[in-house]
Amino acid sequence: MRNYLPEIAIHDGSNDTVDGLTVNVKDFSEKLLTIATAGVASSDTLTFKVKGSNQDAIDFSAAKSITNRWDYIAIVDKNSGSTIAGDTGVTIADANDVLQYVINDDGIRFVTVEITAMNDKVNNTFYAYLAVSNENL
Repeated sequence: MRNYLPEIAIHDGSNDTVDGLTVNVKDFSEKLLTIATAGVASSDTLTFKVKGSNQDAIDFSAAKSITNRWDYIAIVDKNSGSTIAGDTGVTIADANDVLQYVINDDGIRFVTVEITAMNDKVNNTFYAYLAVSNENL
């Protein structure tokens, strides 16, 4: 039997290149990321990446370093089954979309989603929701 929690809004209508809410996922075996966009028109693009860390006091908005240890992590597309490298991220272009991914974290403690590029910060809106679950042993 699975134990599900309500979705957590990491980005709830962001329209700039920023990190979202940092979420502690250490107690959950499954992490499903749902991405939705609004206002993405022809010739618009936006890119997002997932960040992960095991460090207790992490600052995802600061540069990676020996004292601020995080990295971009891979995600798996629920539609195609393909793995997307963390450093590559996902680019959404030319139309609104709703996408689902599994975060491939292998024991990561904290995650967030960073919007790394958005060419129309007036009309584009980005949403990222995280659903977590665990086997009830």
